[in-house]
Amino acid sequence: ATVDKKRGIALAQRERLLQEMGLGMGQDAAKAFSEQAKAMGWEDQDLSDDDGLVCVICHEGYKYKPEDVLGVYVLSTRCSIAQGVRAVGGTSTPLAAASASSPSPHQSPARANVGGQAVGAFALPPHTMAMAQAMAGSPSTPPRAGTAGGRSDRCFSSVCNMSVVHMSCHAHATRAERSIKVPRLEWDGASMRNQNTRCNNLLPFRGPSTPAHMYSEYTERYWATLAQLGRHEGSRFRIMVHDVRILLERLATASSFSHDSGGGSAHSNVKLLPFLVQMGYQCLGDVTTDTSSSTWRQATGSLGKHLAQVAKLIPKHGQRSPAQAVSFASPGGTTGVDGPNYYAVAALWFPNKWRKNKRVLLLGMVAQALCAARIKTDTERWWEADGGSAVLEACRVPLSLMALLVRMHQILHASQPPSTAAESSEAVSEASLWAIEAEVLQDKIRKDDVKLMNLCDELVDFYQDELAVSESIGELLDVGDLLQDIGDVDEFMQAAAASAATSAPVGGGHVSASYLDDTPASATVSPERGSV
Repeated sequence: ATVDKKRGIALAQRERLLQEMGLGMGQDAAKAFSEQAKAMGWEDQDLSDDDGLVCVICHEGYKYKPEDVLGVYVLSTRCSIAQGVRAVGGTSTPLAAASASSPSPHQSPARANVGGQAVGAFALPPHTMAMAQAMAGSPSTPPRAGTAGGRSDRCFSSVCNMSVVHMSCHAHATRAERSIKVPRLEWDGASMRNQNTRCNNLLPFRGPSTPAHMYSEYTERYWATLAQLGRHEGSRFRIMVHDVRILLERLATASSFSHDSGGGSAHSNVKLLPFLVQMGYQCLGDVTTDTSSSTWRQATGSLGKHLAQVAKLIPKHGQRSPAQAVSFASPGGTTGVDGPNYYAVAALWFPNKWRKNKRVLLLGMVAQALCAARIKTDTERWWEADGGSAVLEACRVPLSLMALLVRMHQILHASQPPSTAAESSEAVSEASLWAIEAEVLQDKIRKDDVKLMNLCDELVDFYQDELAVSESIGELLDVGDLLQDIGDVDEFMQAAAASAATSAPVGGGHVSASYLDDTPASATVSPERGSV
């Protein structure tokens, strides 16, 4: 009887509150609520849910807070350029050592997480392991500047769980957590909001109505926090290119995205790509007023120099055989610190160079793979020896990476450069054409961010369903839409062999322990920002 009495009192209280709100038992609640909303000056469309990116704290997005800057929690790790992908084929890298020396309650055991499914331990074939260990610069060649393991060989790798948050909401939450009975550090609280996934930085997004100065302010905070993880040499753009490269190489080698952070699948991480590209453009400078910035000149000059070096290593048709081409060796052709994969990824920001030089970029990547795997190319149709399995495994990573980059260009850029009035008079410069394309893409990222994220999400299925199961070089080139760019496959493989022989590192040798294990133990320590 007491329970029934309490239930009756609760129902009466509920009825009274509904009556005060203009609602009643048995009425159409949606219709009544709409009428009440109109009486308060709200329109129906003002009450609809935000269908774009929303903050994990306030659950609002650009619709109701158009000028507030959104960002995503990321875990940034300082690593060696030549060892950017961790634990490929069970090998131990500086990333793994840094992770082991910095335990966290949010860290989970290592697992390969491709397509959101934990696939457990795996081992790639030896040739693929060798290629993965040398994907960016020859592991047999120490960095150009200073001693082995210098700052020129350092970059940062970012992973995420795609937990989006307003910068202001994060700041308010951090202040509140510092005032509780048992205070939390900034990134301890952030990890809880990030689905119990470790993080140590916030990568900002620029939305449709985000003021440029606010986006610039938060990008400076991003780089200031990144600097606390360790020093490095090179421009911010170079660091951002390596970040994208490592992300794509993780996908191309089926490596785990969640080993350090304890969460975040491949699907979550590839959605970060449009915003990393956006940050890259921010590093290059204002596309409308600063096309001659030093960073832009350095980036385009470095890419052009690499393309010219690789082109010189390719023997003319019918002029020199691969064996003769060795005598024309040019030290350092494709074995610099950054490596051919870096320049192929850097072309994401220079689509005009990409359209004209896809074959040269791919040649450099394949030549590096053949050199790292020590494939013998002195026999007739060497790429078909023993069924072609050795060459396939050596070239699977660069060909898969190139196929992913082709898809990225299809997602981000138009197939042809935008036409301009100046083009008819041949007066448009390279910088002006780049500025036009860059402005178009940045506007696309700001306005169609969710659409681009969904398209990038398809890269995981593309790799799993088509690239990973390809059983021959020809099939990889076919599914990657590369056949139309390289022409005859036989001629391409002979040119790659000639380039590999010409660009072989002088002296050979193996990787020294100091070169591989120079990452400090504090590489993944979460920096605590001084003020929020």
